[in-house]
Amino acid sequence: MFHLSFSQFPTCIRGIFRYQRFHVGVNVNPEQRASDLQLIRDSWQTLWSGGRKQYRATGRGALIILADKPPSPGLGYPIYWLSEAQLKAAGDADAVRMLAKYDPRKEIVIVVDHGKGGSSVYQIGKEQFRGVG
Repeated sequence: MFHLSFSQFPTCIRGIFRYQRFHVGVNVNPEQRASDLQLIRDSWQTLWSGGRKQYRATGRGALIILADKPPSPGLGYPIYWLSEAQLKAAGDADAVRMLAKYDPRKEIVIVVDHGKGGSSVYQIGKEQFRGVG
């Protein structure tokens, strides 16, 4: 099981450069997608509350989970919030498209970055994980 930690859940400029450098537009394989969805399911409450908090503070954006290395013991994977402007600057067409159409009252956008292994973007609604904690 995966655990995520949002220390102070910063908006991270350093993260955008890392994201630009390693987001290679490669779709991950079906097994990796299944693993991504399990990671999201296992950490749903943390992701949902963090995404909502950042949306209220800064407007539209996406959670970026840096899953290119094993999670830190006791801390989990690093997670950053990138604003809509930062994602546009990074040139991620899928994330920008999802940001334009998601309903922040009931959905969040999550990018799982696997480094050179590619990344996947998910538009996830709270109804999909009702009762998951």
